Amino acid sequence: MDLSSALRKFFGSFNNIMSVLGHGWDELLAVHLLKTYCLPVLLYSCETWYMTSSDMHKVNVAWNNCFRKIFNAC
Repeated sequence: MDLSSALRKFFGSFNNIMSVLGHGWDELLAVHLLKTYCLPVLLYSCETWYMTSSDMHKVNVAWNNCFRKIFNAC
């Protein structure tokens, strides 16, 4: 399973949301939009995937990176 396409679409959706929210975004609103619009893009048809631990790590890193961006963490 190649996750690169799903991750690309996920980050594209996330970047679109963050650009619309602008610099002074509300963190709770950003998290809500992330869960509502980006998570389904990332996990679309995940029931049919065979995921290795490396694939699971990539999904976790993508998810965590979005939270780091929202909350301005390092």
